[in-house]
Amino acid sequence: MNQLKQRKKLIKDNVIMNGTSLFEKIIFFIINVLLTHYLSMEHFGEYSTALGFATFFSIFSTFGISSALIRAINLFPRKEREHLGNTFFIKSILSIIVYILLVSSAFLTNYPITTVYLIFILGLVRIGNEFMNSFYAFYNANERFSTIAIYTICFDISVLAITYIVIKLNGNYFHITLSRLSVVILVLMIMFYTTVKHTPARFTLRTVPEFFKSAVPFGIITILGNIIQRMNIIILSLIHGTIYSGIFYNGYIFIVSLLFIPINLDKVLLPQLYRLSIQKERDNYQFTFDKTGKLLGIISFYTSLVIILFGDIIIKTVFGTKYIPSINILKISSLALIFSFSASESIITSLDKQIARTKINFAAALINIISCTILGYFFKAEGIAVSMVITYFVLFLFFNSYLVINKFIKIKNYLIVFFKLIFINIFIYTANNLLNMEIHFILHLIIISSVYLLLVFFLIVEKDDIQIIKDLINKVQ
Repeated sequence: MNQLKQRKKLIKDNVIMNGTSLFEKIIFFIINVLLTHYLSMEHFGEYSTALGFATFFSIFSTFGISSALIRAINLFPRKEREHLGNTFFIKSILSIIVYILLVSSAFLTNYPITTVYLIFILGLVRIGNEFMNSFYAFYNANERFSTIAIYTICFDISVLAITYIVIKLNGNYFHITLSRLSVVILVLMIMFYTTVKHTPARFTLRTVPEFFKSAVPFGIITILGNIIQRMNIIILSLIHGTIYSGIFYNGYIFIVSLLFIPINLDKVLLPQLYRLSIQKERDNYQFTFDKTGKLLGIISFYTSLVIILFGDIIIKTVFGTKYIPSINILKISSLALIFSFSASESIITSLDKQIARTKINFAAALINIISCTILGYFFKAEGIAVSMVITYFVLFLFFNSYLVINKFIKIKNYLIVFFKLIFINIFIYTANNLLNMEIHFILHLIIISSVYLLLVFFLIVEKDDIQIIKDLINKVQ
């Protein structure tokens, strides 16, 4: 495949994956809105705490197995069936161990007993979701992104439908979580049947240690990433109670929902980059870093600007006035998007520099735990939000510094774009405050967006960017 076709395919796959994840995030965002309005603040706080606790533990059940599967199939495609079988075996053992730890740990908290029971159910749900991710990783490794899209959309619609039915029948949060568990089990059974039917998994005990060993670096990074993303809500709930978890969650959920973009970047980039050599195809690495960095920067700065300017309207419209305390959480957390939308970690992963990646994530996780504990204790949910911004800034700084210091990429072009985007946001924010426009929200948003797009077009977009978009449109047509 020549460079032009490869780049077009990369963009097309990115569109499919990001479109699917956007749909998924919208659906689960709608579910969250339904639950926020249906449940009381106390019950929603319990639900949020239980979901955060279960999610935190469930990530340990994957221990980097999905990432290792993608890597193994791309590097050793002839042993695909063995890789799939080893994945099922290791995932099953880890899931049992993790669930036992989850149950034991839940009893050691000061949570209400109803929250503990919710943790038990949602633990099964989240571990089931991690099993589903193993199938997605298998499809990802084979670049079957359309298959991922179909399963994801069907699952999301099913969860939304059954949640809506439970609410209409006046069920409680136990009915809601049990109904979600039933959907997870059903979809898992279908995925297992259809996948194994076409690619029979073959378990070979002697290859398990080697496969698991290859997953360890990814597993450590997964755990550290889990601490960074999920430990916040656990620390907050243990210090100040479950009700603050709901307040934080409703502000932070917007940010978490948008993190699918850099996460999906990994899914699309890695199968491509694993096949490249940094020595022979350095230009492709530089192209990937520059173009994806520019795209992600434009998206993240725009999103952050909109949230800062209209955060109060967003929270009041979506969740109602009872969640006004979530406004500051949303605005503060939006700054984390600027630092989390980056291609640098994907580049480091594709270069197999897992030790360096692990060290960076370890430093960020340590900073996250310390800052969450201190700032959360004194400033509650707002302090946790500030801690997340600090953490993502550390990751952004360390990842990019590593690539530059080791001369894998040149960062000059990216920095020029980054500082131009800072200028654009400061200019629009300042002008907006000086003009103090008292107009309808929609019209206000259209004006802000138009000014942003015009400034981006004249200050950042280049001729080859336009050509890439034209080529992609022509290919789709």
